[in-house]
Amino acid sequence: MLSDDGILYVWIFDEEVINNTPWEEIVENGEDFIWSELTLKELIDMNWIIEYDGN
Repeated sequence: MLSDDGILYVWIFDEEVINNTPWEEIVENGEDFIWSELTLKELIDMNWIIEYDGN
């Protein structure tokens, strides 16, 4: 999601959680995902590649 101030919000979910947990519970809990805020400059500096190491 891109905000009005130009920040891209990225959420990373565990596939097992997505497949086995109702969406409402995921949203309420808020602990089953990782999120990050990235600006356009950060994305360009990263060559548009977002790496996730699983931690």
